[in-house]
Amino acid sequence: MMTKINYQPWLQSVLTIAKHYRIEPSEERIRLQLDWNQNQNLDDVLQLITRQVGLNLRKVPFSLEVLNPWRLPVMVEFNDGQVGVIDKADTQGNVSIQLSGDHGLSQNLSLDVLKNTIKNVYILRPETSIPDARIDEYIKPYEASWFWSIVLRDWKRYVDIMFASLIANILALATIIFSMQVYDRVVPSQSVPTLWVLAGGVLIAALFEFTLRISRVYLSDIIGKRADLRVSDRVFGHALRIKNKDRSRSTGSFISQIRELEGVRELVTSTTISAIADFPFFFLFLTIFAIIGGKLFWVMLLVVPLMLLPGILAQKKLAQLAQEGMRESSIRNAILVEAVQGIEDIKLLRAESRFQNQWNHMNEVSADIGMRQRKIVGTLMAWTQMLQGLTYAIVVLVGCFAVMDGEMTTGALVACSILSSRMLGPIAQITGVLGRLQQAKVAKQSLDELMQRPIDQA
Repeated sequence: MMTKINYQPWLQSVLTIAKHYRIEPSEERIRLQLDWNQNQNLDDVLQLITRQVGLNLRKVPFSLEVLNPWRLPVMVEFNDGQVGVIDKADTQGNVSIQLSGDHGLSQNLSLDVLKNTIKNVYILRPETSIPDARIDEYIKPYEASWFWSIVLRDWKRYVDIMFASLIANILALATIIFSMQVYDRVVPSQSVPTLWVLAGGVLIAALFEFTLRISRVYLSDIIGKRADLRVSDRVFGHALRIKNKDRSRSTGSFISQIRELEGVRELVTSTTISAIADFPFFFLFLTIFAIIGGKLFWVMLLVVPLMLLPGILAQKKLAQLAQEGMRESSIRNAILVEAVQGIEDIKLLRAESRFQNQWNHMNEVSADIGMRQRKIVGTLMAWTQMLQGLTYAIVVLVGCFAVMDGEMTTGALVACSILSSRMLGPIAQITGVLGRLQQAKVAKQSLDELMQRPIDQA
């Protein structure tokens, strides 16, 4: 069983440093948050405190360089469990320290006495620029996107996904090499041992590719889950603390705005991450296709814009429909919540038919908007699938003339036909992402508006 940590000394030290940076958080609110998150280890408690205050935290080993006056104040933990803040240091080896529980009183101690008793040092810095009324009306400090700062927190794992995608796509070329060797060398020479060796190599490559792709999906889901939980925690926590005068007038609309988290999840799903990770390797396949296929290279250059252009042109209409759909969905949700809350008054006034008519009208409008969205997305997917099939046929058609003219071998034609289908896979995924992009974009804009509302500080 995890021992309950006495967070009070740590909280006082963090608040002391926050006051130095002119940050004035609500101490009572942080205490309540900590009381609801008991049985955590020290690192989790400190992360929770600093996040609520608005400070970044980094734990470093003690050294004399840490006590450079330009780096102060810093929070220190002593071997006996005491916590304090070192806020000043001079050239004579004396430091000024405020111990938790001394109510802000400082005492001067010698560094020679302290250096053997300090266990850990914590450096705290503000997450964002400190507001200043003198210049904020002229130029506001830079504010990083709250959403992307959360999603990209695990950026190292995205590098792992890209590396796995690189290896998997290189292994996918084994099928192409196999086809070329079989048609150009094995069949003419009727070399059965060579055929079995090549088949064994392809099987091994396929197994490794399968393992890498499964691992990539698993890793993408883990990253997506972490980002989803962090985004949900940030949004719901912010929504609970919005000032009453800035909260939406309609409870239903406010709930609908928070529920836009479902739409934002589309941006961090494994499908989207995989599509983005695979897209750069299209150019690798395109280069290999040009080396093997020669003139067939121009067929692929023509097909790719034809696949992407409809999805790009449809963005404006999809954005309009997504905006209208979100608005109608919010109104419908508002009617539902208000009807449930005031069900007795509705019955007393005999207004059941009025609310039912409003509900049916909103449902009809929402269903119509949804049908138009699905029609556009379905058309895009059908267009993509048709082009994929036609591309294979065109490559075979044009390649046959090249084979008959002696410009390429039969094995090269078969390899190009296989490669053309594999090349268009990432493009088809991007087309699918374009079909869902505007819905997620509108949902994020709604959450951005929510996150910009001022919150209670006391």
